[in-house]
Amino acid sequence: MSVGIIGKKLGMSQVFDGRELIPVTVIQAGPCKVVQKKTVAKDGYALVWDDGRTTLRAVTLGADLDGDRVEVVSGIAAGEKVARAAP
Repeated sequence: MSVGIIGKKLGMSQVFDGRELIPVTVIQAGPCKVVQKKTVAKDGYALVWDDGRTTLRAVTLGADLDGDRVEVVSGIAAGEKVARAAP
């Protein structure tokens, strides 16, 4: 799966993170169309937050609990944060 963004470079700037200045590129992007919405129940993937970054991770699904929830058997550890799309 390729991940990317198409946009127009507007210029350069800098961000101060409390210890150092970090150079950043300013990009104008959009309008962007969503072409596919992945869900755990339909695709077997979950978006996991880890230290401010996200990772798309394959999961093994178990029982369908009530139509809105599904049991995840493996692929996500206890306590990990998982992004969920609004219904």
